[in-house]
Amino acid sequence: MNIAVTIGTYYPADKILVWCDWNNDKIFDSNTELALTMDSITSGPNPYKGSITIPANAFLGKIKMRIKMVDDANAPDYDPCGTTGVGEVEDYSLICTDNVTSIDQAGSDTQNQPFINVYPNPNNGAFTLDISFPDNGSYNVEIANVLGQLIYTESLNIKNGNYNFSKMFDRTTLPKGVYVVKISGNGTNTNKKISIE
Repeated sequence: MNIAVTIGTYYPADKILVWCDWNNDKIFDSNTELALTMDSITSGPNPYKGSITIPANAFLGKIKMRIKMVDDANAPDYDPCGTTGVGEVEDYSLICTDNVTSIDQAGSDTQNQPFINVYPNPNNGAFTLDISFPDNGSYNVEIANVLGQLIYTESLNIKNGNYNFSKMFDRTTLPKGVYVVKISGNGTNTNKKISIE
């Protein structure tokens, strides 16, 4: 994943550090979750540019990413939660997906689509389905086999800013194969492939 950071008032001693909470434990580990360090010599000058490699075991779903700018010449602190003499800290949400099991729709606006996470995937029919909806509204959740035969359907009314849905399934009696989770309604239409082995 490529990243570019522009500093409003740039000084050659500025350094950028980026942490990603890969295991989603709500703690930025200063050693194992330092994803990128950029300085004016290797990545700059302004804007600073770099690349982050997402680990294979990263949590699939929304995690936090922290970007910290420190002045290397003015009492810098390289801890994700520490203070520094001169600098700035900003937190962002990062959504890690399993592109291998996604079914992308050409031309769709993914920012306003529900985020679907199925884990484990592949599985033996026992899995958890997590959905983060972009907004309040009425949605339909369907799981079907490749022939379009429904094995699960539910209508959801998302309201009061509670945008998350989670459900555990035990469908170990299903035949092995590919199944598709489909979310529709409220102007959305997105899918995710499930492999039962």
